[in-house]
Amino acid sequence: MRLSRFTVSNFRNLRTLDITLDGGAVVVGENSSGKSNLLYALRLVLDPGMSGQQRTLTNEDFSESLGSEPMANGHIISISVEIDHFDTDAGLLATLRDALISGSPMKARLTYQFRPRQNTNSQSAPVYEWIIYGGDDENQRIGGELRNYLYHEHMHALRDVRSDLASWRRSPLRPVLEEISRTATATDLDRVKIALEDANSAIRNLPGVKDAGVDIAGHSQLLVGPIHSLDPTLDITPADPARTLRSLQLFIDGASQRSLGSASLGSLNVLYLALLQLKIERLLDNREIEHALITIEEPEAHLHVHLQRRTFEGLLRSDSDKRSTIVTTHSPHIVSVVNPKSLVILRNANIETEAFAAATADLSKTEWDDLGRYLDATRSELVFARRVLLVEGFAEQVLAASLADANINFDEHGVTVCAIHGTHFLSYIKFLRAIGTPYAVITDGDPSAGTGKTGADRARKIAVALGEDPNLPESFGVFYGVETLEADLYDTSDNNATAMMDALLSFKWSAAKAKGFRDSRDSGNLRGSDFVGYVKKMKGRFAQRLTAQCPRLDAPEYVTRALSHLIP
Repeated sequence: MRLSRFTVSNFRNLRTLDITLDGGAVVVGENSSGKSNLLYALRLVLDPGMSGQQRTLTNEDFSESLGSEPMANGHIISISVEIDHFDTDAGLLATLRDALISGSPMKARLTYQFRPRQNTNSQSAPVYEWIIYGGDDENQRIGGELRNYLYHEHMHALRDVRSDLASWRRSPLRPVLEEISRTATATDLDRVKIALEDANSAIRNLPGVKDAGVDIAGHSQLLVGPIHSLDPTLDITPADPARTLRSLQLFIDGASQRSLGSASLGSLNVLYLALLQLKIERLLDNREIEHALITIEEPEAHLHVHLQRRTFEGLLRSDSDKRSTIVTTHSPHIVSVVNPKSLVILRNANIETEAFAAATADLSKTEWDDLGRYLDATRSELVFARRVLLVEGFAEQVLAASLADANINFDEHGVTVCAIHGTHFLSYIKFLRAIGTPYAVITDGDPSAGTGKTGADRARKIAVALGEDPNLPESFGVFYGVETLEADLYDTSDNNATAMMDALLSFKWSAAKAKGFRDSRDSGNLRGSDFVGYVKKMKGRFAQRLTAQCPRLDAPEYVTRALSHLIP
């Protein structure tokens, strides 16, 4: 089973949302972009633990674009989840039979609506109700039984893990202990009972314990009299083995047996997730549920970056036909280890939010794999950027900020310069388009590269692949130079040429070689294409030295146009 589509209408800042999913998802967005609202909307449809009162919304839950009294005007909140890939699973087919919709492949849809109650004669403001129905027929009401089979477990961002583990009702340890108690044989229970009675007897016979028990009983009897005596005892645990098994406690650090109260919040989060995994595994194995959906808000809380990567690489990549995970996060360490196809990006757009699904990018499996490795190596800077400048290599990445206008601050505008270490820009452009990130590409002109390999050829190929006009590459963000960036920089202005020669001479050269550089400069015949030969084997180091000595350079015209396209 796979969650394939999620739509929201009029709910909070999710005015109109239509997200293509590929099972689980990792949701990324700035503060107040609606990540928590998205998970809450999903819970309104699927979470069997939500009460009717929690599903009953108010005016404040409607989109602000609908005005201050949306309920008085009869507006409707509608949230739908579409599901596919279940046609070979008899259990899921039976579970979803009342939610099927027409089409191929087979799909099911569950819809939550908060709407004016129908068939009422109220002359005042409409009376609202919530319903959950299956398929296209709103009379096909879906009860809690189906939602129990499509099990949903939610972990809040500001969760109190220590409190949840200590609470019998909320603890993920509870089903484990209940199963232990349920499967223990009568012989096992008798043996445990004898051991408990022996342990309690040994403790009671300690002089201090015996005296304390007598003193407590005596003082309580003085207070309430013999008729109402409490008859207290000091024991390790009740001698009832079933009760004892259900009250087993979890300790950490092996033989040290440290209580959870002394554990770090990070350790408790890992333990909680492990117990949750075990709980769901047992529910699936026992066929108590047909599918499990875990939603987690900001799971990186209190976890060291390496633990974030290790924990969620395993969690998110273990999704299957029987289990899906949806996570919201600000952590580049988590995003860097997930399948990039699962990314969903939320972006603020005035009082509303726009959603973009990476799964809509038309990429081959090889391209997805390459992109995943790139995101891992760069800690997903491509995903978190508000704007992206794509360049060929490290030298261009270093030089980019020096070429911007003095009034342009890349950090202020959320610009990330990404070096792809090649000229294979197409897959990155497709990905950025899918996630709604503005971009510009700066690539070399390479006039001597040969037929089909120049910057102009490169731009035309990208245009054809994207369905754009090959004669207007700059209209869709692709800008190419005359030669290489270093050559174009040198030829742009005398200021650049002087700064670049000074940077070159600042390296340690033999006296003869340094004199040769100066003679070339003084001759007045040195061109950018000649200068590139001097730095060809040290372009990265040269770029670092140049920007350190001259933080502001005169940009070639195509670079200026690229930055204007990226930052209008």
